[in-house]
Amino acid sequence: MLKVSKINMEISPDIMNAWILLAIALGLLGIVLIVMNLKRE
Repeated sequence: MLKVSKINMEISPDIMNAWILLAIALGLLGIVLIVMNLKRE
């Protein structure tokens, strides 16, 4: 039981960091697309 909970505690932060990085990447991509669309007009 203790080993399983310890592994989960070690994995969870990595998963959260991956989701945060993914959200930031998508946000930056969205900003770039909006800026490009504004420059075209």
